[in-house]
Amino acid sequence: MEPENEFDKNAIKVIANINGNIHHIGHVPKKENVYVGNLIKENAIDYINAEVWYVNTNLDNFFKVFLLVLNWAYVA
Repeated sequence: MEPENEFDKNAIKVIANINGNIHHIGHVPKKENVYVGNLIKENAIDYINAEVWYVNTNLDNFFKVFLLVLNWAYVA
């Protein structure tokens, strides 16, 4: 989570491990980040498994990655 983020104090980075290299690939959408942040704070998420669904490169100075969440697990 990124409480120091100047645009959104509830921002949550999305980090990907691609072939052993760590990449910041985006953020959880603003409309979902409070809910997901609360799950993280409560240690309620064990893992999230996702794959890249679509990449929009038609944007100025950035691109948008859409992930398809395949499954995730709550901590029991």
